[in-house]
Amino acid sequence: IDAAPEAVQTPGWALGAVWYNVFPERFDNAEPFNDQGWPHGTKVPWDAPWDAVSADEFEASANRSIAAPRRYRDSTTRTRPLLFETIFERRCGGDLQGVQRRLNHIKGLGATAIWLCPIFDADSLHKYDASDHRHIDPNLAYPGTPIGDKPSFTPDPKSWEWTPADRYFIDQLLPEAKRLGLKVILDGVWNHVGVGHPAFRDAVERSNASPYFDWFDLRTDSFGHVTGWRAWDRPNGNLPAFRQFDGDLAPGPKMYVENVTRRWMDPNGDGDPSDGIDGWRLDVANEIGMPFWRHWRNLVRDINPEAPLVGELWFDGSDYFGGKAFDAQMNYPLAFVLVPW
Repeated sequence: IDAAPEAVQTPGWALGAVWYNVFPERFDNAEPFNDQGWPHGTKVPWDAPWDAVSADEFEASANRSIAAPRRYRDSTTRTRPLLFETIFERRCGGDLQGVQRRLNHIKGLGATAIWLCPIFDADSLHKYDASDHRHIDPNLAYPGTPIGDKPSFTPDPKSWEWTPADRYFIDQLLPEAKRLGLKVILDGVWNHVGVGHPAFRDAVERSNASPYFDWFDLRTDSFGHVTGWRAWDRPNGNLPAFRQFDGDLAPGPKMYVENVTRRWMDPNGDGDPSDGIDGWRLDVANEIGMPFWRHWRNLVRDINPEAPLVGELWFDGSDYFGGKAFDAQMNYPLAFVLVPW
């Protein structure tokens, strides 16, 4: 698919923008009510020493391992260093309310744009293991009332609801950032999901009977039971990858990603993207082929011609530029030179 002419030019506002990266869970805890705890993490004070494991942390970690559903349990967990494991289980309670109350500070530093690490619903501290791209994680944005049941999963965007966490992001954080002249881009992870994603769970539990079976690369035994899957981190890992054909996502996950893209770029669907996010940073971009990126780039630019796309590429990304996929890349090649120097 050839790039549309309007997709070739990098948006002017992104040239020379000063970016501020926010890792929300570790940024600022403005709303303690929505802090995430058991079973996904252990609440720790902001000033807790990172290199010391307390007795309470050790016990909580051991209990989580015992309580985890065997089917999705990480078989390597007990072989990891205890410090590594507990750091990933710690929760400091950072949230989007904290981001909002720090916007003036960010602007005062000279930043003109914010890149938010993943904020979609997920169990981990880093959120690269999305459970549902349709919704903002309630532990990052729920506005201070009890967290209710999550909406049931369906790939049909006509049935998608807006949760209070979604509305907080759309109705409060984004407008305030825009009022201050700050652009906001989100982290898009289109290559894989977490084992908690309902499409993956349904595919594992119902095998060929699941409408999501073809979304993933699954192995089955002679009885049709799922025995394994391809994942980003390792075989049968915690980050099951979407299925691909000839460098493009399979039809099911591809349509799902397209609908998610529209949802956050034009929340009210009126054709005016001013109420949506301003662009995307794409995680593990080289793990998906160019056929997908060409198509997806055109989709993004159809919604908002001023939306920049930044790919996470660990090598020279020249082949992805010139209107093919991305406008820029994460500058790891520069880091590889600077760090040893």
